[in-house]
Amino acid sequence: MIYNVIAGMKFLPNGIEFRPKVPMCFQGKKTIKSFKYRNAVLDITIKGTGNNLSKISFDGKELADNFIDGNISGHHKIVITMNDIYTSAGKITVTKDLSYLPETPLWQWDGFYGTTYNYNGDNGYKILINDEERYSMRDSVLGTRDTVSYRSFSLLAVNKFGTSYISKPHFITATASAYDFSRYNQQLILQLKMPICGDYNPLDPIEITDTTSWVSIPVTTTEAGNFIVDVLYSNGSGQASLLAPCQMLEVTANGHMQGVVATPPLGEGLWLSKAYSNRLNVRLLKGNNTLQLRLHRPSPQQGQPGKIRLSHLRIIKRTPIS
Repeated sequence: MIYNVIAGMKFLPNGIEFRPKVPMCFQGKKTIKSFKYRNAVLDITIKGTGNNLSKISFDGKELADNFIDGNISGHHKIVITMNDIYTSAGKITVTKDLSYLPETPLWQWDGFYGTTYNYNGDNGYKILINDEERYSMRDSVLGTRDTVSYRSFSLLAVNKFGTSYISKPHFITATASAYDFSRYNQQLILQLKMPICGDYNPLDPIEITDTTSWVSIPVTTTEAGNFIVDVLYSNGSGQASLLAPCQMLEVTANGHMQGVVATPPLGEGLWLSKAYSNRLNVRLLKGNNTLQLRLHRPSPQQGQPGKIRLSHLRIIKRTPIS
Protein backbone atom coordinates (compact mmCIF):
# COMPACT_ATOMS: atom_id res chain seq x y z
CA MET A 1 0.00 0.00 0.00
CA ILE A 2 2.79 2.45 0.90
CA TYR A 3 4.69 2.10 -2.38
CA ASN A 4 1.81 1.46 -4.79
CA VAL A 5 -0.87 3.77 -3.34
CA ILE A 6 0.53 6.43 -0.99
CA ALA A 7 3.65 6.99 -3.11
CA GLY A 8 1.91 5.81 -6.29
CA MET A 9 5.08 4.17 -7.60
CA LYS A 10 4.73 2.32 -10.89
CA PHE A 11 7.88 0.42 -11.79
CA LEU A 12 8.54 0.51 -15.52
CA PRO A 13 11.42 -1.01 -17.53
CA ASN A 14 13.03 2.42 -17.96
CA GLY A 15 12.22 4.06 -14.62
CA ILE A 16 9.60 4.93 -11.97
CA GLU A 17 6.36 6.83 -12.52
CA PHE A 18 4.77 8.54 -9.50
CA ARG A 19 0.97 8.84 -9.17
CA PRO A 20 0.29 9.20 -5.42
CA LYS A 21 -3.16 8.67 -3.96
CA VAL A 22 -3.09 10.02 -0.39
CA PRO A 23 -6.33 9.80 1.66
CA MET A 24 -7.45 13.07 3.26
CA CYS A 25 -6.98 11.55 6.72
CA PHE A 26 -3.21 11.23 6.14
CA GLN A 27 -2.24 14.84 6.78
CA GLY A 28 1.34 16.08 7.08
CA LYS A 29 4.53 14.76 5.50
CA LYS A 30 4.96 11.11 4.59
CA THR A 31 8.55 9.90 4.24
CA ILE A 32 10.15 6.78 2.80
CA LYS A 33 13.80 6.58 3.83
CA SER A 34 16.63 4.74 2.05
CA PHE A 35 14.47 3.03 -0.58
CA LYS A 36 16.77 0.82 -2.69
CA TYR A 37 16.09 1.10 -6.40
CA ARG A 38 18.54 -0.58 -8.79
CA ASN A 39 21.84 1.33 -8.32
CA ALA A 40 20.28 4.18 -6.35
CA VAL A 41 19.03 4.89 -2.83
CA LEU A 42 16.01 7.22 -2.64
CA ASP A 43 14.59 9.36 0.17
CA ILE A 44 11.00 10.12 -0.84
CA THR A 45 8.88 12.80 0.86
CA ILE A 46 5.18 13.29 0.07
CA LYS A 47 3.50 16.51 1.18
CA GLY A 48 -0.25 17.03 1.26
CA THR A 49 -3.13 14.75 0.32
CA GLY A 50 -5.32 13.89 -2.67
CA ASN A 51 -4.59 12.33 -6.04
CA ASN A 52 -3.65 15.49 -7.98
CA LEU A 53 0.09 16.05 -8.12
CA SER A 54 1.13 19.71 -7.85
CA LYS A 55 4.89 19.34 -8.39
CA ILE A 56 7.78 16.94 -7.96
CA SER A 57 11.44 17.77 -7.35
CA PHE A 58 14.59 15.68 -7.68
CA ASP A 59 17.51 16.79 -5.50
CA GLY A 60 15.88 20.22 -5.19
CA LYS A 61 15.21 20.70 -8.93
CA GLU A 62 11.60 20.72 -10.09
CA LEU A 63 10.85 18.15 -12.78
CA ALA A 64 8.72 18.66 -15.86
CA ASP A 65 6.80 15.41 -15.31
CA ASN A 66 6.30 12.65 -12.74
CA PHE A 67 8.94 10.24 -14.12
CA ILE A 68 12.34 9.27 -12.67
CA ASP A 69 14.86 7.66 -15.01
CA GLY A 70 15.94 4.13 -14.11
CA ASN A 71 19.64 4.73 -14.86
CA ILE A 72 20.26 6.93 -11.82
CA SER A 73 22.78 5.91 -9.18
CA GLY A 74 23.79 7.17 -5.76
CA HIS A 75 21.71 8.78 -2.99
CA HIS A 76 18.90 11.15 -4.06
CA LYS A 77 16.00 13.07 -2.54
CA ILE A 78 12.57 13.19 -4.16
CA VAL A 79 9.88 15.59 -2.87
CA ILE A 80 6.30 15.22 -4.11
CA THR A 81 3.73 17.93 -3.37
CA MET A 82 0.02 17.18 -3.69
CA ASN A 83 -2.67 19.90 -4.03
CA ASP A 84 -5.08 18.47 -1.40
CA ILE A 85 -7.74 17.70 -4.03
CA TYR A 86 -9.18 14.24 -4.52
CA THR A 87 -11.04 13.70 -7.79
CA SER A 88 -12.36 10.54 -9.35
CA ALA A 89 -13.64 9.75 -12.80
CA GLY A 90 -15.14 6.48 -11.60
CA LYS A 91 -18.83 5.70 -11.59
CA ILE A 92 -20.96 4.11 -8.90
CA THR A 93 -22.35 0.75 -9.95
CA VAL A 94 -25.52 -0.33 -8.18
CA THR A 95 -25.77 -4.11 -7.83
CA LYS A 96 -28.71 -6.25 -6.91
CA ASP A 97 -29.40 -7.04 -3.27
CA LEU A 98 -27.21 -10.00 -2.30
CA SER A 99 -28.76 -10.57 1.13
CA TYR A 100 -31.00 -13.34 -0.20
CA LEU A 101 -28.21 -15.42 -1.69
CA PRO A 102 -27.50 -18.68 0.17
CA GLU A 103 -24.86 -18.83 2.86
CA THR A 104 -21.44 -20.18 1.90
CA PRO A 105 -21.34 -23.87 2.91
CA LEU A 106 -19.22 -24.69 5.96
CA TRP A 107 -18.31 -28.31 6.34
CA GLN A 108 -16.25 -30.64 8.50
CA TRP A 109 -14.56 -33.76 7.21
CA ASP A 110 -14.08 -37.00 9.16
CA GLY A 111 -12.13 -39.48 7.08
CA PHE A 112 -13.94 -39.83 3.77
CA TYR A 113 -17.19 -38.17 4.94
CA GLY A 114 -17.95 -34.44 4.90
CA THR A 115 -20.84 -32.89 6.88
CA THR A 116 -22.28 -29.44 6.11
CA TYR A 117 -23.01 -27.97 9.55
CA ASN A 118 -24.85 -24.89 8.24
CA TYR A 119 -27.03 -27.06 6.00
CA ASN A 120 -30.30 -25.46 4.85
CA GLY A 121 -33.00 -27.79 3.56
CA ASP A 122 -34.40 -25.04 1.33
CA ASN A 123 -31.16 -24.93 -0.68
CA GLY A 124 -29.75 -27.26 -3.27
CA TYR A 125 -26.04 -28.09 -3.25
CA LYS A 126 -23.58 -28.66 -6.08
CA ILE A 127 -20.41 -30.71 -5.65
CA LEU A 128 -17.22 -29.53 -7.36
CA ILE A 129 -14.43 -32.06 -7.86
CA ASN A 130 -11.06 -30.66 -8.93
CA ASP A 131 -12.84 -27.31 -9.52
CA GLU A 132 -15.36 -28.85 -11.94
CA GLU A 133 -19.10 -29.04 -11.17
CA ARG A 134 -19.96 -32.75 -11.10
CA TYR A 135 -22.99 -33.63 -8.96
CA SER A 136 -26.01 -32.16 -7.17
CA MET A 137 -27.34 -33.19 -3.76
CA ARG A 138 -29.93 -32.23 -1.17
CA ASP A 139 -28.31 -33.86 1.83
CA SER A 140 -25.99 -32.61 4.57
CA VAL A 141 -23.48 -35.49 4.26
CA LEU A 142 -21.11 -36.24 1.38
CA GLY A 143 -19.14 -39.48 1.23
CA THR A 144 -16.35 -40.75 -0.99
CA ARG A 145 -14.38 -43.99 -1.13
CA ASP A 146 -11.72 -42.85 -3.59
CA THR A 147 -8.43 -44.18 -2.21
CA VAL A 148 -6.20 -44.19 -5.28
CA SER A 149 -6.08 -40.63 -6.55
CA TYR A 150 -5.85 -36.96 -5.62
CA ARG A 151 -9.15 -35.08 -5.34
CA SER A 152 -10.24 -31.63 -4.20
CA PHE A 153 -13.87 -31.28 -3.09
CA SER A 154 -15.80 -28.00 -2.84
CA LEU A 155 -19.46 -27.23 -2.26
CA LEU A 156 -21.78 -24.59 -3.69
CA ALA A 157 -25.23 -23.72 -2.27
CA VAL A 158 -28.06 -22.77 -4.66
CA ASN A 159 -31.47 -21.15 -4.18
CA LYS A 160 -33.91 -19.26 -6.39
CA PHE A 161 -31.97 -16.01 -5.97
CA GLY A 162 -28.61 -17.40 -7.11
CA THR A 163 -25.54 -19.23 -5.82
CA SER A 164 -23.33 -18.86 -2.77
CA TYR A 165 -19.59 -18.43 -2.67
CA ILE A 166 -17.66 -21.68 -3.08
CA SER A 167 -16.74 -23.42 0.16
CA LYS A 168 -13.18 -23.99 1.35
CA PRO A 169 -11.79 -26.94 -0.63
CA HIS A 170 -11.07 -30.27 1.02
CA PHE A 171 -8.19 -32.34 -0.37
CA ILE A 172 -8.07 -36.12 -0.32
CA THR A 173 -4.56 -37.51 -0.71
CA ALA A 174 -4.46 -41.26 -0.32
CA THR A 175 -1.18 -42.17 -2.03
CA ALA A 176 1.95 -40.06 -2.33
CA SER A 177 5.65 -40.40 -3.02
CA ALA A 178 7.71 -38.64 -0.36
CA TYR A 179 11.36 -37.71 -0.60
CA ASP A 180 13.25 -37.25 2.68
CA PHE A 181 16.02 -34.65 2.79
CA SER A 182 18.91 -35.75 4.97
CA ARG A 183 22.64 -35.10 5.26
CA TYR A 184 25.22 -37.85 5.05
CA ASN A 185 28.90 -37.02 4.41
CA GLN A 186 27.79 -33.55 3.20
CA GLN A 187 25.69 -35.10 0.40
CA LEU A 188 21.95 -34.94 -0.20
CA ILE A 189 20.35 -38.39 0.20
CA LEU A 190 16.93 -38.96 -1.36
CA GLN A 191 14.82 -41.79 0.05
CA LEU A 192 11.60 -42.88 -1.63
CA LYS A 193 8.75 -43.88 0.70
CA MET A 194 5.39 -44.96 -0.69
CA PRO A 195 2.57 -44.75 0.29
CA ILE A 196 2.46 -41.98 2.92
CA CYS A 197 -0.49 -42.04 5.33
CA GLY A 198 0.63 -39.26 7.66
CA ASP A 199 3.61 -37.26 8.90
CA TYR A 200 6.81 -38.97 9.94
CA ASN A 201 10.10 -37.82 11.40
CA PRO A 202 12.84 -37.09 8.84
CA LEU A 203 16.41 -38.07 9.61
CA ASP A 204 17.76 -34.54 9.36
CA PRO A 205 16.24 -31.53 7.55
CA ILE A 206 18.34 -29.56 5.11
CA GLU A 207 18.68 -25.80 5.46
CA ILE A 208 18.36 -23.52 2.45
CA THR A 209 19.71 -19.96 2.63
CA ASP A 210 21.13 -19.45 -0.87
CA THR A 211 19.12 -17.88 -3.71
CA THR A 212 21.60 -19.01 -6.38
CA SER A 213 22.03 -22.75 -5.70
CA TRP A 214 19.48 -25.37 -6.72
CA VAL A 215 18.52 -28.52 -4.82
CA SER A 216 17.98 -31.23 -7.45
CA ILE A 217 15.58 -34.15 -6.97
CA PRO A 218 15.39 -37.06 -9.48
CA VAL A 219 11.85 -38.28 -10.05
CA THR A 220 10.89 -41.36 -12.08
CA THR A 221 7.28 -41.74 -13.23
CA THR A 222 5.49 -44.55 -15.06
CA GLU A 223 3.37 -42.10 -17.05
CA ALA A 224 3.31 -38.42 -18.01
CA GLY A 225 0.76 -36.08 -16.46
CA ASN A 226 -0.02 -33.46 -13.85
CA PHE A 227 1.35 -33.93 -10.34
CA ILE A 228 0.86 -32.03 -7.07
CA VAL A 229 4.00 -31.01 -5.17
CA ASP A 230 4.37 -29.58 -1.67
CA VAL A 231 7.08 -29.52 1.03
CA LEU A 232 7.13 -30.12 4.78
CA TYR A 233 9.18 -27.22 6.15
CA SER A 234 10.29 -25.34 9.27
CA ASN A 235 10.60 -21.56 9.45
CA GLY A 236 11.35 -19.96 12.79
CA SER A 237 12.63 -16.68 11.35
CA GLY A 238 9.69 -14.54 12.50
CA GLN A 239 6.25 -14.29 14.03
CA ALA A 240 3.34 -16.14 12.42
CA SER A 241 1.68 -13.02 11.02
CA LEU A 242 0.16 -11.80 7.77
CA LEU A 243 2.67 -8.91 7.91
CA ALA A 244 5.75 -11.10 8.31
CA PRO A 245 8.06 -11.61 5.29
CA CYS A 246 7.31 -14.94 3.62
CA GLN A 247 10.13 -17.04 2.19
CA MET A 248 9.26 -18.77 -1.09
CA LEU A 249 10.80 -21.63 -3.03
CA GLU A 250 11.05 -21.58 -6.81
CA VAL A 251 10.20 -24.94 -8.39
CA THR A 252 11.30 -26.11 -11.82
CA ALA A 253 10.60 -29.39 -13.60
CA ASN A 254 13.10 -30.47 -16.28
CA GLY A 255 14.38 -26.90 -16.51
CA HIS A 256 10.93 -25.29 -16.88
CA MET A 257 9.65 -22.93 -14.17
CA GLN A 258 6.49 -24.32 -12.55
CA GLY A 259 5.86 -21.65 -9.92
CA VAL A 260 6.59 -21.06 -6.23
CA VAL A 261 5.57 -22.61 -2.93
CA ALA A 262 5.17 -20.35 0.09
CA THR A 263 6.81 -21.16 3.44
CA PRO A 264 5.61 -18.44 5.87
CA PRO A 265 7.12 -18.13 9.37
CA LEU A 266 5.61 -20.42 12.01
CA GLY A 267 6.80 -18.37 15.00
CA GLU A 268 9.98 -16.66 16.21
CA GLY A 269 12.56 -19.35 17.00
CA LEU A 270 10.13 -22.25 16.48
CA TRP A 271 12.40 -24.30 14.24
CA LEU A 272 11.01 -27.59 15.55
CA SER A 273 7.50 -26.74 14.33
CA LYS A 274 6.57 -28.04 10.89
CA ALA A 275 3.90 -27.29 8.31
CA TYR A 276 3.15 -28.08 4.70
CA SER A 277 3.45 -25.40 2.05
CA ASN A 278 0.78 -24.64 -0.52
CA ARG A 279 0.34 -27.26 -3.25
CA LEU A 280 1.76 -26.58 -6.69
CA ASN A 281 0.72 -28.24 -9.92
CA VAL A 282 3.70 -29.49 -11.98
CA ARG A 283 3.91 -31.28 -15.32
CA LEU A 284 6.17 -34.34 -15.44
CA LEU A 285 7.21 -36.58 -18.33
CA LYS A 286 7.13 -40.37 -18.47
CA GLY A 287 10.40 -41.80 -17.19
CA ASN A 288 13.19 -39.75 -15.61
CA ASN A 289 12.53 -36.17 -14.50
CA THR A 290 14.41 -33.60 -12.43
CA LEU A 291 12.72 -31.30 -9.93
CA GLN A 292 14.76 -28.35 -8.66
CA LEU A 293 14.16 -26.05 -5.69
CA ARG A 294 15.85 -22.86 -4.61
CA LEU A 295 15.09 -19.91 -2.35
CA HIS A 296 13.30 -17.13 -4.22
CA ARG A 297 15.21 -13.84 -4.38
CA PRO A 298 13.11 -11.13 -2.65
CA SER A 299 12.60 -7.65 -4.05
CA PRO A 300 14.80 -4.83 -2.63
CA GLN A 301 12.00 -3.50 -0.40
CA GLN A 302 11.53 -6.96 1.14
CA GLY A 303 15.07 -6.97 2.51
CA GLN A 304 17.49 -9.88 2.69
CA PRO A 305 16.40 -13.48 2.02
CA GLY A 306 15.86 -15.61 5.09
CA LYS A 307 16.27 -19.34 5.52
CA ILE A 308 14.04 -22.39 5.68
CA ARG A 309 14.54 -26.03 6.58
CA LEU A 310 13.04 -28.79 4.45
CA SER A 311 12.07 -32.17 5.89
CA HIS A 312 10.49 -33.84 2.90
CA LEU A 313 8.80 -33.22 -0.43
CA ARG A 314 5.58 -34.95 -1.52
CA ILE A 315 4.61 -35.77 -5.10
CA ILE A 316 1.01 -36.75 -5.75
CA LYS A 317 -0.40 -37.97 -9.06
CA ARG A 318 -3.35 -35.83 -10.08
CA THR A 319 -5.72 -38.24 -11.80
CA PRO A 320 -8.32 -36.76 -14.21
CA ILE A 321 -11.88 -37.20 -13.01
CA SER A 322 -14.07 -39.58 -14.94
